[in-house]
Amino acid sequence: SLLISELRLNSADRDRWKGKDPFLLTPTNERRLEHFARLAYADLRFGRMKDGIRGWETDPGRVVVRYGIPVSEAQNATRFDRYLMLHYGAFYFKFMELAKNGKLTFYSPKAGSAAPSFNEIERSIENDFALISQRLFRDVPERFVYDANGRRMAFPYLASTFIGTDGPEVVVAYGIPRAAVPGGTMADKPPPSGLFVLDENGTILSRSTGRLPGKPHTIVSNEGEYDVWHRTAALPPVRPSTVAVEFGGEEDSHVGFQRAVVRPPATTVNRPVLSDVLLAYLVEEEPHETGDSWLVRSGHAMLPAPWGVFEQGQPIYLYFETYGIRDQGAGSGEIEVEARLRSHERGDDVQDSITDVFVDTKQEAVSVRYTGMASAGRDARYLILDTEGLDEGTYVVGLRLTETGTGHTATTGRAVVLD
Repeated sequence: SLLISELRLNSADRDRWKGKDPFLLTPTNERRLEHFARLAYADLRFGRMKDGIRGWETDPGRVVVRYGIPVSEAQNATRFDRYLMLHYGAFYFKFMELAKNGKLTFYSPKAGSAAPSFNEIERSIENDFALISQRLFRDVPERFVYDANGRRMAFPYLASTFIGTDGPEVVVAYGIPRAAVPGGTMADKPPPSGLFVLDENGTILSRSTGRLPGKPHTIVSNEGEYDVWHRTAALPPVRPSTVAVEFGGEEDSHVGFQRAVVRPPATTVNRPVLSDVLLAYLVEEEPHETGDSWLVRSGHAMLPAPWGVFEQGQPIYLYFETYGIRDQGAGSGEIEVEARLRSHERGDDVQDSITDVFVDTKQEAVSVRYTGMASAGRDARYLILDTEGLDEGTYVVGLRLTETGTGHTATTGRAVVLD
């Protein structure tokens, strides 16, 4: 339950709220703090302390604890009764205080007659907030939006999952807005940032935090300028996890936080496996020092993209890894990898469109193919898609791996935008 009777600061209480912490870079759980503030507001506004009734035990207090201080409210009264409405944008609650007795309860209309008609009963149910509240509590158990007192900033990020030496892992490229730092530069002192991997209960499984060394690469778009950084963290095997990427957290600084559910590459016995596609602005097969804007992985150095937005005519680099290729001798096997780019209608399911890329080739815009040998255990490759001459718009990139000896395939892809 969201409701607790005391403001206890113990480990059990912290565990209850850890999965609701919106900003992990700070030691404070902002959602839990907001809960205590709502309890105090409910006590002050609706509590009847002389009767031993806490605010959160009343009907309007329960609403406040779940949804916070209302956007607006209205009151009216008759000679005998008083009514209160708390508005929360898309929904509202109505309360009544019969005989002005100081006890606000959910509004329930009186029956119009001793033998009400069907229409009268229907209207009564439609306006019975004792029933309406039960439905809303079930469908929308709570509401909380943390905006860091207006200091929150949106920022792009893109997560890609792989299988590393020690198991599944996620690489996240993210762009910190230059406007987040006074003076618009982060070359000398970038804000703290972090990547967290959480299980379904909100427990932190792995993390990478602190100020990153080196210098980022910078991108400029219609949305502003961003310094692009990247982090890697371990993932649990098989089951999905939540990744949280954040920056800021210092006093009076701008902050940013994003979350997404990711799944490690699905391994299947005797079948080839394909990682996510990591979008990049450049990939080279040359050695680079780690710790700067270059992401170095499996003999490749790349400038990862924090989103799927590219300029018209700008090449799109697709980095990917293959696993479990059937050994045809000398620890390698023959594969064919094909990438296709085609237009994508906004609103259509991206995964369905990725599959359709290799079924319906009539709308194909760009295609590139590689055939050769790949290491049986783990192999890294990249392809380049040329977008010269393509129109602005939304596209989908489909990538298909075929094990030529068996015909087994694996498919993945991304949505991209040419701007």
